[in-house]
Amino acid sequence: MHRTLLLCAQSLACAVTPLNAAELRVPGDHPTIQSAIDAASSGDLIIIGAGTYPGGISISGKAVTLAADSDATVTIDGGGSWGISATGIPAPGLRLVGLAVTRCAASPRGAALNAESSVIEIVDCDFSDNHVTGGADVHGGGAVFASTSSVRISDSRFIGNSVVLVSNGYPFGFGGALMLDSCDVAVDRSVFQGNLVSTSVPGASWAEARAQGGAISARWSSGSVRDSRFVANRADSSVTGFGPLASAHGFALSLGSPSSQRFEVVGCRFSENSGLTTSNNAYYQGAGTSNATVAFGYESEQQASHVVRDCMFDGNRAIKAPQTNGAAIADIGCLWHARVDVTGCRFAGSFASPLTETLSGFGQWSGSVRALNNPGVPNSTIAASVFCALDCLAAGSEIITSDTSEHEQCCAGDIDPSRAVDGADLGLVLARWGEASVADPCDLNADGVVDGADLAELLESWGPCPR
Repeated sequence: MHRTLLLCAQSLACAVTPLNAAELRVPGDHPTIQSAIDAASSGDLIIIGAGTYPGGISISGKAVTLAADSDATVTIDGGGSWGISATGIPAPGLRLVGLAVTRCAASPRGAALNAESSVIEIVDCDFSDNHVTGGADVHGGGAVFASTSSVRISDSRFIGNSVVLVSNGYPFGFGGALMLDSCDVAVDRSVFQGNLVSTSVPGASWAEARAQGGAISARWSSGSVRDSRFVANRADSSVTGFGPLASAHGFALSLGSPSSQRFEVVGCRFSENSGLTTSNNAYYQGAGTSNATVAFGYESEQQASHVVRDCMFDGNRAIKAPQTNGAAIADIGCLWHARVDVTGCRFAGSFASPLTETLSGFGQWSGSVRALNNPGVPNSTIAASVFCALDCLAAGSEIITSDTSEHEQCCAGDIDPSRAVDGADLGLVLARWGEASVADPCDLNADGVVDGADLAELLESWGPCPR
């Protein structure tokens, strides 16, 4: 845990609570977290000593802070059951500070934290190995589910959480780490790695499988995702039978807003995220959609206009099998009536399956950035951005690319890009040495800091880029 952040968060919690707020200690004053919550009043600070504590924690109507002691490693272990339930928490909210929440399981939503009509703040926490499983209907939030809530997440890590559904009905999975419905959202300086949404129909005449938001799914929501890193998250969907359909939407982020609201994705890095749809159906001859690492739009949502700015996309993959009828979009895509304005981004090393139309009217769409919009929706735009080393089209016909964007031949280590790894790239790495911006192109191995590992990768690629 980052103890400086922790101490600052504890100080903030104390600063905004009433003067008569209490400080309760676990296990010093109360043997369990739940007993401390039961004894607390709104505004109290609960400080938890080192140790592993069971899940099954419920909080209702109290704005309290649960914080690890300054030098403590505190783990809430669900042991295969649910973790924390929060209902009706008023401002300033339920604050979780410096905690690790792991091995929680639930169905249908929110294995580690399930919040309804609440204000939630998560600071310097780890959510790992939490899982939602099930069959037909809507399931999601492998780690966190929140509905009609305000959700603030900073300096936290979400690793290896999942939503896995198998059914011959309609398995719809959302948010391998976070599923947020009708929420105000802010995610800052956090890491999402190895999270998964997987849905499958093993054999049915008619059905549909949807996998949305390998890391984060937000529906009817708005807000921002800033300075965060998304690595190796996945949204996979497969169907077998006469006519079922498979779709994967947002391998890292699936974001949908009402028309008067939007999401801003700023200063983030998206590396090696992937989507796989396998549509072994006869009626539609394999139709299905593998749509983008960052995908915007949700059905029935109208004319929302989103922003992606100063982000890096590298090594993302959209795979559709068989390679017929549908969509394979690697980096950014829109559905329904959504549009996006992209500025100052870099797209490198992406792959999307080449597709062939075998069923009239279903078509084929493939590329790095593309909008699958309904007619009459204003075009999305790309400006001041760089595309390089793509194994797919740079942009679809529905995207307007300004003259300030470039299509370059580049390779690993070609930071400028100049089609060669040379002294100019070395100078950029040395100038940014020790910096920790997650979207910095000098961070070649995407570990969040510019250091010796990046220098070694640059020197290994030294010379002209291969043609």
